[in-house]
Amino acid sequence: MVFSLAALADDAGLHFYTLDPIIVTAQKRPEYLYAVPISVSIVDNQKTDALAIRNLEDLSAYTSNVNISQGAVFGRVFIRGIGSGLNQGFEQSVATFTDNVYTGRDRQTRIPLLDVARVEVLKGPQGILFGKNTTAGAINIITAQPGPELETRLSTLYAPDHGEQYVEGVVSGPIAEGISARVAARVSGLDGYLFNTALKRNDPSRQDQVFRGIIRWDGREDLDVTAKYEYAHSGIQGRSSQVVDVGAFGTAFTALDPRFDADFNERRSVGSSSPPFGPDVSDTVFHNGTITIDANIGDHSLTSITAYTNYAYDDLYDLDLSALSAVGQQRTESFNQFSQEIRLRSPASSATSWLPWDLDAIDYLVGSYYHYQDLELVTHGNLSTVQIANLGFPFPSFAASRVNKTEQKTNHVAVFGQATWHPAIDWRVTAGLRYTWESKKASKNLIVADLGTQTVNQALQPFFAAFSTFPHNFQEARSESHITPMFGLQWNVSPEDMLYFSFSTAYKSGGFDDNAVSGKLSDYEFDEEFAIGYELGAKTSWLDGALRLDLALFRTNFEDLQVSAFDGFAAFVVGNAAAATTQGIELEGRWQAAEGLSISTSVAYLDAHFDEFKNAACTAVQTASFAASGAPSVCIQDLSGKKTPYAPEWSGSVVAEYVFPLARLDFDSAFISRLNLATLVNVNFSDAFFLAEDLDPLLKQNAFAKLNVRIALADNQGYWELAFLGRNLTNELTSIDGNDIPVLARALRKSTERPRTLAIQARLSF
Repeated sequence: MVFSLAALADDAGLHFYTLDPIIVTAQKRPEYLYAVPISVSIVDNQKTDALAIRNLEDLSAYTSNVNISQGAVFGRVFIRGIGSGLNQGFEQSVATFTDNVYTGRDRQTRIPLLDVARVEVLKGPQGILFGKNTTAGAINIITAQPGPELETRLSTLYAPDHGEQYVEGVVSGPIAEGISARVAARVSGLDGYLFNTALKRNDPSRQDQVFRGIIRWDGREDLDVTAKYEYAHSGIQGRSSQVVDVGAFGTAFTALDPRFDADFNERRSVGSSSPPFGPDVSDTVFHNGTITIDANIGDHSLTSITAYTNYAYDDLYDLDLSALSAVGQQRTESFNQFSQEIRLRSPASSATSWLPWDLDAIDYLVGSYYHYQDLELVTHGNLSTVQIANLGFPFPSFAASRVNKTEQKTNHVAVFGQATWHPAIDWRVTAGLRYTWESKKASKNLIVADLGTQTVNQALQPFFAAFSTFPHNFQEARSESHITPMFGLQWNVSPEDMLYFSFSTAYKSGGFDDNAVSGKLSDYEFDEEFAIGYELGAKTSWLDGALRLDLALFRTNFEDLQVSAFDGFAAFVVGNAAAATTQGIELEGRWQAAEGLSISTSVAYLDAHFDEFKNAACTAVQTASFAASGAPSVCIQDLSGKKTPYAPEWSGSVVAEYVFPLARLDFDSAFISRLNLATLVNVNFSDAFFLAEDLDPLLKQNAFAKLNVRIALADNQGYWELAFLGRNLTNELTSIDGNDIPVLARALRKSTERPRTLAIQARLSF
């Protein structure tokens, strides 16, 4: 007799509903999610559309142990409490890939999510198949592709409180024999949600445009060619940063705006309206092009991915965050990347053998990867003490610019392979190896110039020397090579239940400190970052397929962790922390509880801390006390045993959705009988975590829970939908970024996230 939970349920008059399977490409081949022996969180297109997830920052709220922020100047991505600090010389410890193309610069995390099929968040070191800079994890974005059927969709959103709106359109389908295409575009805007008392307007306001065109030829059974072009433009006026601690400069902040306050609220006071201190604007343009060729060679698959990525931006940032014209930054950056990847994939093996050299029982993937990067960056640090000195503060009166020009060229080559041996029907043994060689050539020229110019003024150099800034001209080169292995063991307890163990390694390349100001060559270069990860997991099916629970216990040890912390005054301290550990438990669940009712959850417990970090930068208060003591050296603190930033102990998201067909109400109306009423309730929650690398207790986000609700009326054939969306209905005031305000000692800032938002969504498909 075979035990069946479904049979028992039928006898009791109950019924279980089966979940739809999810297919992912986390291991560079299509597989069911429940069969992939690594921790993967999925956000699909249904969730991104329903919850108006339009960028990676929005997405991070729905995946546990993930924090993605677009701060005042830099973007940051943290997984399991590990990410990259604030420095243009850093690439992200969490790599982002869009349709298998690496995008590792922080500015590239701002590219909007448009017409995606799904986003796969791979947690822990991913040093074999993804490879480049994945010590903490990888985010794999898969865009929607052309299909054989005609598809047309138009959607829009309007949120009156903050003037948010977007219009998005998608057209996809065949255009000729063997040729199909897909075009997607979105225009969006935001009027702002922080009232700027100095300029009497709302900040930040933004206008974005994004376009993607894909054309696919599959006229032959053994060959498929896809070409893609993407364009995005983002224009931002104002920022979300506000002063939350004035230090000793309350008089200066209120001198030009008596309505200034240092409360963490929905107000800011930033008034500079002309260069070099304002207006507070950012303008970024992205261009991406990709050609992907998939060919069948016998029973093997060959994939070639050729890609070119480019972006350029101009930023002007009012760094003093006040109505003063005291501290500002002008930054222009141009970045170009060419990459080529080739992979050969065997068919999935169905044979078994206890002989590891029996090729019939092995499936594998081998490949090579190359990319070239060219980075040019010019930064003006503008400083004027005239207004502050006139207010009676003990500052010498001067105005000048610290101009930093950086150029960097990178060549990166890697070969990799991963094989899975099937010794028995229920067992899998996987091993992988990646060899990487990388070289970088960089030049850096720092001068002190007349305010807002590049005209050298040696007479102004003593003033910047007081801020530990000294002119210099560096030209350096470095190269490195590494082998990163992985090993995995998988036991299929049943066709849909699996236990696994994995050992994985990864490294992040070293480089050069764009923010170095000391003039010492020894401060210019930083070393590689290394990670070794261990994960024990279970992917299980319950209630005859109605419930899936995936559990992962993880631990990752980091050596030479790359860190960057503001010194509380005028510069960033960049280097390698001695060691850090991140460990914890993650639970992902999906439950089809009843017909039309589904519940999903992502919950995590995290312990991420520095094992040894004796030379960390001081907080603003520590720096001021240290300077008052008259000590001749630089203030440092010991953070050994302390938490890393962006590491809440508990975090997660729960989503419940119920779709009710109005036909069940037996209305005598053909129109009503074709309608569905869909209700979605979501709670995102997090424990407290630090916002800054120096773990300043004044820059800490307290625990919170945010409630989101969506109520939609839709045609049951999918032709149209009208929805109400309420985000952050608990009106939690939170921050995802914070740091010291330069020069103005002990003054602090935070970036404020959006408060309660009410919106109307509409979609039309035909």
